[in-house]
Amino acid sequence: MGRLNMKRISAALVAVLAIALSLAAQAPASGSAVVKSIGFVKSDAGLEISVLVNGVFVHETYVLSSPDRLVIDVSPAERIEALPTYDVNAFGVTAVRTGQFKPKVSRVILDFSGPVPEYDVQKTDNGLIVKIAAPPPPAEKPAAPSAPVEPVQEEKPVGEAKPAPKVEIAAPAAKTAAPQAKIKEPAGGPVFYNTTVGLMGGSYKNDSERFGEVYGSGTSIQFGLNLSRTLLYVKGFHLDVSGEARLVSKSGKATLSGDEAKIRIYPLTVAALLMFDTKYIIPFAGYGRDWFNYKETSALADTSGSASGDHFQGGLFIIIPGLENLRLKLYYKHTRVTATENEIEVKLGGPEFGFGVSYGFNFLNGAALVIR
Repeated sequence: MGRLNMKRISAALVAVLAIALSLAAQAPASGSAVVKSIGFVKSDAGLEISVLVNGVFVHETYVLSSPDRLVIDVSPAERIEALPTYDVNAFGVTAVRTGQFKPKVSRVILDFSGPVPEYDVQKTDNGLIVKIAAPPPPAEKPAAPSAPVEPVQEEKPVGEAKPAPKVEIAAPAAKTAAPQAKIKEPAGGPVFYNTTVGLMGGSYKNDSERFGEVYGSGTSIQFGLNLSRTLLYVKGFHLDVSGEARLVSKSGKATLSGDEAKIRIYPLTVAALLMFDTKYIIPFAGYGRDWFNYKETSALADTSGSASGDHFQGGLFIIIPGLENLRLKLYYKHTRVTATENEIEVKLGGPEFGFGVSYGFNFLNGAALVIR
């Protein structure tokens, strides 16, 4: 019965992961736009950048400094299919970047090598057109004014001739460019995704004396799948619910006969995680429940069963710059699970260290409460 339940639960978890990934790849929910691609054309007249957007949207434009850039926010837009970076290197534009600024705000950024010049952003049926005009040709230097000619005065026999007054010609005042308005960047943190799926691997070490008599006290490797979902997001802090399915396998020798023995453990975990977003690191801590299904085979007899317990865990996600969807996971977990067979208690839990790779995306945004 324990193995049957384990197979059903594992199959259900795998199905949930498959559904989440397939839905994430589909078109966004009604009322949400998608930034599909970026294109640009260079000409003598200037640079024209096209932002292809599918769906109904509005946009806001900001000019920011340090470094100089033009920012365009598209909302509501929950997904970006355009590349993260496009190299341009024309008319002062070095590159065009894209990223998910907020759960429903996609951001397009034009990086400039100097101050942002005059620009024009137009909304079209297919998205947005950004025009950067070519700089005007340098003005010709005006010819230097000729020196004034002093009139020749006739000599008079009586009295001194008074010198003619000098006429000073004032140089034309240089035109000063109007100061460029600087708009404060809207508040916001790192890119936030409300759903992640991932693969993990780590160590499994059982400190139980009875377990060690058969399988030794060495460390084993475990592998698994992970799915997490944000329920509440408040100013960088978010509360997630996480589910994991893992596999642990060890070999040893039976204490009485010395025959080979093998055990397979299938841990299932459900946990609540408290996280805090920073630019490149997301630390987390959590507590949860565990269900261990196991099967032991040996020459004497086969044994199977299940046991439950709890755990606490902590660690961090590392965000890869330029690949905000991918996160590296490092974690520590301590599990307390004890199985009972023939009135003999055997501890199955213990300390775990591990790592993983997760992929983040936004899915069913209305199901999470987000407060920025």
